[in-house]
Amino acid sequence: MNRIYKSDIHVHSKYSNKPTIWALKKINCPESYTSPEFIYKSAQKMGMDYVTITDHNTIQGALEIAHLPGVFISTEVTAYFPGSTKFCVGKFS
Repeated sequence: MNRIYKSDIHVHSKYSNKPTIWALKKINCPESYTSPEFIYKSAQKMGMDYVTITDHNTIQGALEIAHLPGVFISTEVTAYFPGSTKFCVGKFS
């Protein structure tokens, strides 16, 4: 039987310090204050097989824990289009 592997692929750390959510932008509040180490330990406690951090437009959080078992590098990229207030978000692992 094939095994199903678990990973949360939408997690922000303290390195997501430039919010994309309008309400957080308005008050200049980061999307997370959580350290990468705490995210890793929490994911392990929840039984995740793999851990990644998808901070906005940076891989700094993922790099901080990259040496630990089961970690892979990811980011959440925001792209703004000229003449539009909408944006596109993509996750890259």
